[in-house]
Amino acid sequence: MLEQPRSERKTQNRVIQLFTGLGYRYLGDWRERENNRCIEVEYLRENLLKRGYSEAHISAASQKLLAAAEANGVTLYQANLRTYELLRYGVPVQIAAGVPNEHVHLVDWERPENNDFAIAEEVTIKGGYERRPDLVIYLNGIAIGVIELKRGAVSVVEGIRQLWSNQEAPFNLAFFATAQLLLAGNDTQGLRYGTATTKEKFYVEWKPKAPDENAPGGRLDRPLAEMCEKTRLLDLIRNFMIFDGGIKKVPRQHQYDGAKAAQLRLTKREGGVICLLYTSPSPRDRG
Repeated sequence: MLEQPRSERKTQNRVIQLFTGLGYRYLGDWRERENNRCIEVEYLRENLLKRGYSEAHISAASQKLLAAAEANGVTLYQANLRTYELLRYGVPVQIAAGVPNEHVHLVDWERPENNDFAIAEEVTIKGGYERRPDLVIYLNGIAIGVIELKRGAVSVVEGIRQLWSNQEAPFNLAFFATAQLLLAGNDTQGLRYGTATTKEKFYVEWKPKAPDENAPGGRLDRPLAEMCEKTRLLDLIRNFMIFDGGIKKVPRQHQYDGAKAAQLRLTKREGGVICLLYTSPSPRDRG
């Protein structure tokens, strides 16, 4: 008799189908693949070539991005800030003496369809110790999301703790230099999310706007689909990441929704714009 897949395996298979349905490219099982990194230069090069950049521009920009992601001698916060600035604003490059700097934009923020959204599973990463995140989201070859999935009987907290420990220096700190969203979930508790440097107690829930809890994976799939829809994912990364005093922050769902509602009111020239505040850890939580 064939062995039945474990429940977490079924969940992972279903989530991969969800992402391919959102238009993500499936890169495969990277369990045995060598040299998995947070920047897959060949995928980045392919996308930049399609967007019209020259080989010289691509080479110069790639080298700067790789240098920014290098975590030796700096904290994860510092490495993540350096790579975020290049993602957000583009990479200034000079390909010939006397020629002004030009910017290579690693992401096309305005036209989601020009980017390569992809997902790989069982991505083996080797730092001080080998770890294997369940799923990694790649944007133009850059690892911007890591997902840990648990079976329904195991708390989502266990996935959050895995995400936290993986970022520590003895493990695979360097892989998280480009990370923007870190997500943990299961079919009973739904989805929790944070970002690089987020401590366990500050992970928050994304609640689906139209939950279908009776559907298979309804508690998990709907929030994943909402957060990782291409346009919203780019918006979250581009406009809602904050670096503050050594801690990187991502908005709570109500803060994101409030900001989008305010933008809509401003577009319509309506009043009543709200003020948004990010929840900041107290000084005793910063250690």
